[in-house]
Amino acid sequence: MFCFKCGAPNGDGATFCNRCGTRLTAGPPTSKSRHPSILLAIGIVFCPFVFAWATLRRGHSNLSRALALGWLGLNFFVLMGLGTSQTVRPPQTARGREATARKHVRPDLGQAPARREVEDAPASPEGAGELSRNAREERSAALRQASPPPAAPPRPAPRTYVRDTCADVARVFSASGPMTDLQKKEAWKQYSGKWVSWTGTVGQVSEGLLGGLSVHVKCLETTLTSDAHIAFGDAWRARLTGVNEGRAIQFRARLRDYNQLLGLSLNDGELQ
Repeated sequence: MFCFKCGAPNGDGATFCNRCGTRLTAGPPTSKSRHPSILLAIGIVFCPFVFAWATLRRGHSNLSRALALGWLGLNFFVLMGLGTSQTVRPPQTARGREATARKHVRPDLGQAPARREVEDAPASPEGAGELSRNAREERSAALRQASPPPAAPPRPAPRTYVRDTCADVARVFSASGPMTDLQKKEAWKQYSGKWVSWTGTVGQVSEGLLGGLSVHVKCLETTLTSDAHIAFGDAWRARLTGVNEGRAIQFRARLRDYNQLLGLSLNDGELQ
């Protein structure tokens, strides 16, 4: 055996070094207890059910274990006490609610309705039928009084007719008329949306682009194509089927727009 300090040789059973006197055999190991770290202490305080068991590892002192496990037990008993104090009531049935209501009703107030029901009960089936008929009649009368009367259908707006003839209006808004475009635009304001009752010569009867029928009429002798085209609904199809070109017709319609090349445009046509 050699001394680990000075390196001198010594016997196998020597306890101390012959040269320097250093103890050659180590004594019983001394274990030092360690304190819990800061993170472990925080975990034990806020979540002892998880972190308190870490103090059972080797190296922690008995005091640390006692504090951690004691804190764990205290939290356990507190939670058990809260759980037993908050009892959950089972859902109450209809029979249980009736029994509870009977307990809170005063005897003098609970008997009066029963007596009134016995007094109001009909004495015979005929009386019950009469009572039910009266109740239905009263309910029907109350509903009739509560419900508002049916609204009257809206009245059509009054029609305002233009006194000028088809020839007069067509001559004003034609391409060969004496008025400028601005003057025609201002003059059309007194015609737009108003009704006319005119007579014209049929130039063509055709299907409309958006449905319905379109009738082209001439009001001026010098016009080559047509002076106005009137839009008719499908309800006039039967009568317009028998109208031939060159025939004079009387019609009512509402002025919609004008075009210097295509003539006047009218809607809601009606044959007279």
